[in-house]
Amino acid sequence: MDMNAPPPPTTPKRARACATPADWQEELMTLPTGLAVPTYWWHPPQEHLTPVSELSSAAVLCLHGAGDVALCWAQVARKLLRDQRLGGNAIVSADLRGHGRACFGHEPLDESLRLERLLPDMLALVKCISDRVEGEGLILCGHSLGGAVAARAAQEALKMKPPLPVRAVVLLESV
Repeated sequence: MDMNAPPPPTTPKRARACATPADWQEELMTLPTGLAVPTYWWHPPQEHLTPVSELSSAAVLCLHGAGDVALCWAQVARKLLRDQRLGGNAIVSADLRGHGRACFGHEPLDESLRLERLLPDMLALVKCISDRVEGEGLILCGHSLGGAVAARAAQEALKMKPPLPVRAVVLLESV
């Protein structure tokens, strides 16, 4: 075993194959929960932006399933950006705790995947992203485990004072 060889990539092969760094921007967001979450941003083309602002007025936050990573949303993000009905929304995906580059080496995997463990991270992420886009709110979109997190985060976001601006939730094969 070559000790000088670079470590293997943490992104699954199929996600690497469909994610081209030229069309997304990576941003590491450090949350109040202490987790540094890699987020990936796809911005709408200039022709889809409203004249009011050159920045996105809202965002679609896409959450992956168990055992996957944020970049699995790359192809979906590209297709969503071409849909003018979204009105210039940014598409954002994030690695959930225990996945991709948001892994904690000292936590047992089953501990990091509990909904009660993921929920505070997600509420903090929703707040950070909604503050950043300063717009109409977020649309949460989740697949499998990400769907369970999105549904629960939306429910809890509306209970907060003031409520977090979750505008809609899309659930795909949620658990």
